[in-house]
Parts: sequence; C-alpha cells; structure tokens
Amino acid sequence: SICAVAAVGLVRSAGILAQGRMLQSNAMEMVQRSTEWTGLTQSNAVRSQAILITPGSTASDAFKDAITATSAKISVLQKEIDSMSLAPEDKAQLQKISKLRDVVIDLRAKARETKANGNEEEAIQLMNDQYLPATARYIEAQLEFVKMQQEHAQQIHTETEARRQANTAGILIGLALIIAAIFA
Repeated sequence: SICAVAAVGLVRSAGILAQGRMLQSNAMEMVQRSTEWTGLTQSNAVRSQAILITPGSTASDAFKDAITATSAKISVLQKEIDSMSLAPEDKAQLQKISKLRDVVIDLRAKARETKANGNEEEAIQLMNDQYLPATARYIEAQLEFVKMQQEHAQQIHTETEARRQANTAGILIGLALIIAAIFA
C-alpha cells in the first residue's frame, strides 16, 4: 500500500505538471504574440508620423511598402490571437483594441490624403490633434492586453504550483496514515 500511494501520487503529480506546462506554454505564446503585435503597431506609428512630418513624398515613398507589410502582419497576428482560447475579459479588450485600430487606420489615411492633396500643414495639424492621441490610446490598449496575458501566465504558474504542493501534501499524509496503521 505504501507503493500504491506513492505511485498514484507520482502519476497525479506528473499529470498536474503536464497540464500546467501546456497551459503555461499557451499563455506564454499569447504574451509573445501580443507583444509582437504591439511592437509592430509602434513601428507603423513612427513610420506614419515620419511620412506626415517630412516635406514632400520622400518618407512616404520610403515607408509605404513597409507600412503595408507591417499592417498585413498585424492583421495576421490579430487573427491568430482571436483564434486562441480567450477569457471573456480578453475578448472585450480585443474588441476595444479593434475599434481603436480602425480609428487609427482611418485617421492615418485621412492625414496622408490631406498631405497628398498639398495640405501639409493641415496634415500635421490632423496628426497632432487626432492621429497621435488615437495612436496613443490604441497602443495603451494593446499594452494593457499584454499585461493581462502576463498576469494570466503568472496565475497559471501559481495555480499549478499550488496544485502540485497540495498533491505532495496528500501523498505525505497518505504515507503517514499507512505507516501509523502499520505501527498501531
């Protein structure tokens, strides 16, 4: 019976660790993807700002393809994140981010069009008054999502460790009861 208690406890402990590692791996993947998404967004924001503040079309010519490619990567990452297992609060945050992204994309297009039409000062004014604040809100919402994912990963680690410790305590109690019964 001592061997049975130890064997059951070890098998259970292995299951707890395997499940915890899988959940932790999924959580860390979400942290990585959401962090990458935020970094890509920040890169595009800087490029867009450079296009708007640089006279003429030099910056636009230099960054247009990079912005398009980065936007496509962002869309792919956003779809990947959306397809992952998400808590209701994650889904709500992603909806908020999506709405903020739409605003940023619209303002970016409007400012670029204004500049292309020869109204560089108006484009800069639009950038300062609307685009930059909207971009800051968008990135802030993304950073909040990253923080939520980091906290979730830490919670999984803490819960897995607590389950493992409870299992170990159960094994020790079971073994103690068996030993006490043998010597009683």
